[in-house]
Amino acid sequence: MGYEIRRIVPDDREEIIRISSQIWEGDDYIPLVFDSWVKDQEGEFVALLFAGRIIGFLKLTYLTETDLWLEGLRKDIKTEHKGVGKRLNDYFFSKLKKEKRISSIRFSTYIDNVESRHITEKAGFRVFHVMSNKYYTIEEEEKQLLLERGGSERKFRGAELSFEEMATFVEHSSFLKDSRNCITIDWKAYPYSRKFLREAFYEPGQYIAKKRGNKISGLLLYNLRFLTMSGGSLSFFDVEDDDIARELFEEMKTNCILKNWTEIEAKIPTKEPYLRTVGSLDMKSWEMEDDFYIYEYPLERLREGWEQD
Repeated sequence: MGYEIRRIVPDDREEIIRISSQIWEGDDYIPLVFDSWVKDQEGEFVALLFAGRIIGFLKLTYLTETDLWLEGLRKDIKTEHKGVGKRLNDYFFSKLKKEKRISSIRFSTYIDNVESRHITEKAGFRVFHVMSNKYYTIEEEEKQLLLERGGSERKFRGAELSFEEMATFVEHSSFLKDSRNCITIDWKAYPYSRKFLREAFYEPGQYIAKKRGNKISGLLLYNLRFLTMSGGSLSFFDVEDDDIARELFEEMKTNCILKNWTEIEAKIPTKEPYLRTVGSLDMKSWEMEDDFYIYEYPLERLREGWEQD
């Protein structure tokens, strides 16, 4: 019995969690998403087995009908088998050669994930964009202050926008341009479209805006629904000044606290004014700037397969 690739099923939970517990000092997110990934019938969550034993796994997710995202590539560190990532990538590439509607195949990783970057670069992936991952932790003292202000008496709740106002503002923002037309939620980079903007952000609790007269002076998009981790994902901000940024961020923190979440992350372009603004919000890097890598697989490689079919 040799190598085999198959869909992961609920009974694989214990083995998948055992493998994921060996990285990130046991703080991997895979246990949080296992059930939803198994249930995802549009995408595919697969394991590589040798002699019936799981030695690695990978998830394919459809961000849109034509934009694909690879995530959760893991190898059992106790296995001596080589080429685990290559076999998993090749499995999807061979299937995707038949999908002529594809616009992009991407994934993201942290700069320190050297093995994953090596595997995917060797497979032909190229760096699409590099941004900076920032985080903020709401400590207990601040949490109590926010809860005290979080009742019906707090003054600022944000301006209400029409969808056209929101879309026009986002589309003309430097933030979207400097993010290469992507909006991040957690560690996924979604290609911008009005359809995505409406579905992900156009409802109370997903955006916070401020106006001066009829003009938008600040807009913050965040997500508390499509998350991998139990925290807030700050996806977009464009503000006239740092005072407005702090006002919008204070509102976001309050909404996170009301859900009992104390962690906030953001992926930002590594340039001014964004670095200055997140600095004014006391958001910090884990270790360094330019640590969030988005990779893309060249579609011409798949097209070679399309032409041969």
